[in-house]
Amino acid sequence: MEKQKAVEEAMNLSASEASVFWPLYEKYETERKKLGAERLTIIADYAASNVGLTGQKADDLAQSGFKDDLALYKLNRKFINDI
Repeated sequence: MEKQKAVEEAMNLSASEASVFWPLYEKYETERKKLGAERLTIIADYAASNVGLTGQKADDLAQSGFKDDLALYKLNRKFINDI
């Protein structure tokens, strides 16, 4: 809630702008949080594998990280185009 309050203060939207912005913001945040949870899963997997990390496991984790980065990039592009 603090983040939303900070965004609200920074944006200083009119009522008509807010009626368009906030539903998009909520949708974006929901999707961004899913990607954040996936990122935490990748990090936890790395931490669990760190001692016996094989080259293949390192490659798999890196690929998962890259996919997550790409998904976040696509999410940002999608919502930039909606604004």
